[in-house]
Amino acid sequence: MELIKLIQSFSNPFLDIVFQLITMMGEDIFFMFITAVIYWCIDKELGYKLGFLTLTSATVNCGVKDLLKIPRPIGEPGIRSLRVQTAEGYSFPSGHTQNTTTLWFFFMLQFRRAWLYMIGILIIVLVGISRLYLGVHTPLDVAGGMIIGVVWVIVWSSVYEISRKQKNKSILIIAVALALIGLLEFKDANYYKVVGALTGLLIGYLIEPRFIKFEEKASFLQQIFKVSFGLAVAYALRLALKSALPEILISDFFRYLILLLWITIAAPLLFKTLKVNEK
Repeated sequence: MELIKLIQSFSNPFLDIVFQLITMMGEDIFFMFITAVIYWCIDKELGYKLGFLTLTSATVNCGVKDLLKIPRPIGEPGIRSLRVQTAEGYSFPSGHTQNTTTLWFFFMLQFRRAWLYMIGILIIVLVGISRLYLGVHTPLDVAGGMIIGVVWVIVWSSVYEISRKQKNKSILIIAVALALIGLLEFKDANYYKVVGALTGLLIGYLIEPRFIKFEEKASFLQQIFKVSFGLAVAYALRLALKSALPEILISDFFRYLILLLWITIAAPLLFKTLKVNEK
């Protein structure tokens, strides 16, 4: 708590805005954007790998939080908390920090560029500090998120590569099935959202390569169209489903399931139907 207070002693309106913007790099919208762009425009296989990695990591994060049930520092005397609407559930480990570590450590190992190591480490550290500055996590939460993120990248990357090389999708099906079983134990909205997204990704992974087979490569303007239109529909779907569905846990599951079905199946089918990739 004293370290949080020390960091917050430098707080001012400008830093409040800066650290809220930094912390957004650890939120689901940012990861959905990165994964969709890679999947639609760069490399489908890389998009699948990144999607499974980040979503399984988030599933583990939600599960650990619910098992340990460590309270957040929000409301502690002398602690000022900002952007609390994104600080749902329990405290350890920090989800924003773990998600950011998972993403950037994956990029570091995947591409092995010095500049990427520097940028990745900087962003991971800044997101971790932002969680302390905003008063929604403790240093232990942040450190735990970083460690679990690194370990999960190493573990899951190995699992995914085994599945890909052996052309054995049952490994991924079993992983998602275990996450689905967790719905019976973890009655947390974030867990339901993540598992819904993970289920949608698996369905896309099984269906798209067999029945759609869309091409990622296109001209620059065509790529701009795919990203802008695809994400605009995803955002509209997100808002519409939140308004239309009742506020119960299973609605969170189906909202994110539908969002990932749009990204992995419906949008690629639409791009192919419109012949977006043709000159």
